[in-house]
Amino acid sequence: MQIRAIFTAILCLLSTKGSAGSWSSGGSELLGDARNPWFLSNTRQTTYCVLLDEQNAGVTKAAASALITRALDFWGQDFQNAILPIFPEFGPLKIATQVWQERTCSGAGDDSVDLRFQFGMLNQEQEDYIKIPANFAAISVRTDYDQAQLRGKGFIYVSPVHGRLSFRGAVGKPDLWSWGGGAKLYAILLHELGHVFGLPHMGAMGELMSEGFGEILAAIQHPSLEFYHYHFFTLLDRKEVCVPWIDLGRVHLRELFNMTDPAKSCLRVRYAHDPKNHQFGDVEMKAYAVSGPTDEGVLLGTATLQKSGFYFSNNSYISLSPKQ
Repeated sequence: MQIRAIFTAILCLLSTKGSAGSWSSGGSELLGDARNPWFLSNTRQTTYCVLLDEQNAGVTKAAASALITRALDFWGQDFQNAILPIFPEFGPLKIATQVWQERTCSGAGDDSVDLRFQFGMLNQEQEDYIKIPANFAAISVRTDYDQAQLRGKGFIYVSPVHGRLSFRGAVGKPDLWSWGGGAKLYAILLHELGHVFGLPHMGAMGELMSEGFGEILAAIQHPSLEFYHYHFFTLLDRKEVCVPWIDLGRVHLRELFNMTDPAKSCLRVRYAHDPKNHQFGDVEMKAYAVSGPTDEGVLLGTATLQKSGFYFSNNSYISLSPKQ
């Protein structure tokens, strides 16, 4: 079982050449401040706008705004479960703590807001940078970075479902962003906002921050909606799993867990770990048979989940320039 319950931020005091004001995207750079979170806790308020090609985007502006709000809330909650270091000189490191305000903007080049969500819209400069927009379901691009304030600006581009810019891996899918109540679009917004908050590409294919996540997701025809229950720093996004009857081959799950009371038809799984342990310490898992959300339930068993390894690629970095 793979557990992502840690976010290690290492302050690399590196000199960066010409990075302020330069464009970067998708967490692809290895060194320098290009992979820094766009905003830290010294930025308390951030602004964004939504630009949408109504004819080709495949989603309404109201639906897109609602999904953006939901995705921002996800990271705000999930980063609360991240293990972030405390530095004597700077205090505790905090990420995704900003208050977000939606505003109007005049176009794709309007830098009066911190972040632009552009659904099917690119200006010529942006298109020249991306080169072949049809290769991407979505992409996040940081266009400016203040090295003294550690604050960035940029845009998240999402491919339209129609027209010249549409993602070529989703041809013939007019419901791409509306399917499942916007489930695919929500997942892709999560991925791109993960880059905004400093997370690089990591993990196995299909995981939330994995490389090619958006393109793979857009190409899948009709996956189960269960695919969209995401978590990153939390051990499990759903703490209760209801199993009225599931057949695991010839083994009945209720019998496997000794769930003998028919009224207690749900299995609740809880995890506990030491939040001060930065090295994936052992995690305790407890399983309960419960009749509902308010039922304390009957303890069925306890197990200790041991770490299976430590992967350096899952660390994230914050690089401080000499201006800091």
